[in-house]
Amino acid sequence: MQSAAPLQAFVDRLTARNFDELVRVFAPAAAARFLLPRRVDEAVGSNAIARRFEGWFGSAENFTVLSQDVQPLGDRWLMRWRCRLSRDGSAIEVIEQLAFADLGPAGIQRLDLLCSGFVPDPA
Repeated sequence: MQSAAPLQAFVDRLTARNFDELVRVFAPAAAARFLLPRRVDEAVGSNAIARRFEGWFGSAENFTVLSQDVQPLGDRWLMRWRCRLSRDGSAIEVIEQLAFADLGPAGIQRLDLLCSGFVPDPA
């Protein structure tokens, strides 16, 4: 079993919204599939994947990490994070993402992500 360090680095950099450093946790030719509320999307390459996350979270205000977790699951890894944020300066939303990752010698080489979408915060 490989170390969880690259996966924890991914979650830490994502929740810190450090997208330039997020690039470094992926293998250069990494591939990602995103199951989003309204479509399925893909990205190839560490930079393209990191920029996708930046598009979702980069301009958010009042960004708070509510929970995060990294666990082994056989030869894959399970990661999840839930955040509260505002994208328009007023409405507070919550988003949860769950991802399965495969590691290689150069970092995360495959990421399969399921996204809740941005939902109004019931609080």
